[in-house]
Amino acid sequence: MSKVYVLLIQNYDALDGYMTSSDVEVFTDKATCDEWMEQEETTRQALKGFKLVAHAEDPGYWEFVKEDGNGTYTHDFFGQYRDVIGGGDDAC
Repeated sequence: MSKVYVLLIQNYDALDGYMTSSDVEVFTDKATCDEWMEQEETTRQALKGFKLVAHAEDPGYWEFVKEDGNGTYTHDFFGQYRDVIGGGDDAC
């Protein structure tokens, strides 16, 4: 069975800490995800005022934060390998 690297993205509001949105990115492997995080997502987050504050402790977790007058906005990224179910000629 083949696997893909899935990145769950959760965004939290500064005022009440509730999750305001979530998203999923899918990659062929973790190296491709790491490259995307370093070359694209970190730059995109920085343009919005977010700074990378956590990653070294857990290579499958990234956290970006932005402080403003309302509090701390947080974007969390959780990555893990997942099995691919179906696909190809045997897909339902």
